[in-house]
Amino acid sequence: MFRQASLCLQRQAPLRRAARTTAAAAAAASAAAAAAAAARATAAAETAAFAQTSAAAAAAAAARTARTPYVFLRPFCCLALSAALSSSSSSSSSSKWNSSSSKSSSKKQSLLRNVSPLRVAAAGMESQRLKEHFIYHREQQQQQQQQQQQQQQRRRRVKGLSAAAAAALLAAAAAATVLLVKNWQDDLPTQVQKLEEKLKKQQYI
Repeated sequence: MFRQASLCLQRQAPLRRAARTTAAAAAAASAAAAAAAAARATAAAETAAFAQTSAAAAAAAAARTARTPYVFLRPFCCLALSAALSSSSSSSSSSKWNSSSSKSSSKKQSLLRNVSPLRVAAAGMESQRLKEHFIYHREQQQQQQQQQQQQQQRRRRVKGLSAAAAAALLAAAAAATVLLVKNWQDDLPTQVQKLEEKLKKQQYI
């Protein structure tokens, strides 16, 4: 029974981990959505407040121009134009900020979706495969280096043996020549005597 319970717990462990990761991803996504909504609300409030202030300024300027002559119409037009430009720039900046915040939240959500137990396991297997591949190539390089060293040692031995054999042959040839010269010097008087006897017989002397 204890073994069955432990096996059940081991089988349920990946499911629990997956549930935890999905719950964490959902919580992060909800938090990002709430932050984006709050940012949009604050941007809308700021835009509305700025529009109210610009409208109040325009109304005050209109009241002044109604009381004063038409000479002040040009500053009022400039003020209205600047207010419109500022409102458009604020709306564009708020829209850009909202788009950037939505992009960042979508990136976070995509990252949280991509980080799954299967991807983590695949990354671990890939790193293990690369490690084994590196170890295999290192062993192959070591074996090749050992073989090259052994071949170099054999070549050196062969060269040493051939040099020793050549030296021995030279020494034997030198000894043979010395012996031949010595024998020829020893046999030279006898050869001269034989030649003299032969010439005497032929009556040349």
